[in-house]
Amino acid sequence: MALVSAAALRGAFKVRYGRARAELVIPKCTVGLMERPERITLIAAGSRFGFFHVAAWSLAVTTRLTAFHRVFYTRRAIKAPQERGFD
Repeated sequence: MALVSAAALRGAFKVRYGRARAELVIPKCTVGLMERPERITLIAAGSRFGFFHVAAWSLAVTTRLTAFHRVFYTRRAIKAPQERGFD
């Protein structure tokens, strides 16, 4: 369970770091499934109702998916003006 919790924590850091880096080159990067309110709600519900293991596993997976989604969204947003000939 410690490894799963560490994976969820690393995923949360990747989500925040990815947004910060993306917003250096594009105006807004608020895409993804697990932003801060969703992560807090999932952790709180998992702790309160006794399914913390399930919450930790789902955080470990969905935070990684959110981080990858932000990377691909940013790459697409950067390439879009170049493909239309605005560069």
